[in-house]
Amino acid sequence: MESISFDRAAEYYDRTRSLSDDANRAMADLLAKELAGHRLALEIGVGTGRIALPLVERGLGVVGVDLSQKMLAMLRTKTSAVPAVAGDATRLPFGDDVFDAGIACHVLHLIPDWPAAVHELARVVRPGGRLLINLGGWDQGVWQEIEKRFVTEAGISNPRPGARDAGPVDEVLASLGATARVLPEITDHRRLTYGELIDRIESGMYSFTWSANEDARRRGAAAVREWLLAEHGALDVEHDKLWIVSWRAYDLP
Repeated sequence: MESISFDRAAEYYDRTRSLSDDANRAMADLLAKELAGHRLALEIGVGTGRIALPLVERGLGVVGVDLSQKMLAMLRTKTSAVPAVAGDATRLPFGDDVFDAGIACHVLHLIPDWPAAVHELARVVRPGGRLLINLGGWDQGVWQEIEKRFVTEAGISNPRPGARDAGPVDEVLASLGATARVLPEITDHRRLTYGELIDRIESGMYSFTWSANEDARRRGAAAVREWLLAEHGALDVEHDKLWIVSWRAYDLP
């Protein structure tokens, strides 16, 4: 199974994946602090620059790599300050010990052979360098149940083929001699209706739906709407949706 490319999401990605301004600033400040003294970082899955751009604005050097040419094209419309190339995170087009740090945000869950990507990222970062990894902020409560029920009803067998949990990632990096630190969490809140979320899921906006065709998505969404109406009433009432941003730092030997 191949890694998931975000070509199909390039046009709408920035509108649907962004945090609030306050949360974005807090995250960029946190990462910049961790990267202080690290001259040049490589971000795998750099995409449209959601992580890289705020770091460059804070005076850090970031190079990017991404499978998606369309995502990189969007990045190039924003800035020339983030050099980026198309490439596979499991076979990085760089030599050993080229970078001072590595960044992986919301990308390892898209890579079936994610241990290879972790090894590659460690390979291109010099000894004594640092890796910063965010596996993603997974939904909780009703929001999580909506996704789980949709996946079941749409017949999706493997919505996220890569790493979702920190434990296995910690183990791989520990085998390379790296020590892990859990960085302070950043929380963000959004107001969203259950109906809006299931509409987005049905449209194929999120990568966990991409293995399902339109008919399967429509069938899954209809079943989830029926369950939501029976268990939670109206679909057009806004609810608070908590987003937790959790980064881990790995110091390489």
